Amino acid sequence: MGVHPTDLQDRLRAVLLFNSVGNLFPRMQHVWADAGSTGKLSTALKNALGWTLQILKHPWSGNLTI
Repeated sequence: MGVHPTDLQDRLRAVLLFNSVGNLFPRMQHVWADAGSTGKLSTALKNALGWTLQILKHPWSGNLTI
């Protein structure tokens, strides 16, 4: 892990974080995240680590996914 610039979006920081800890969790295959993690994060995780990403929706959004 390391320190990342504050002007990076959280989604990009997540990719950097996951890339740096992937070897620490060799059995991990799936990650859950909130709706703020949509976009290229899913593709980046799949390409870099082979992990899948599931976006969970909040109950108040009207589309609860568990």
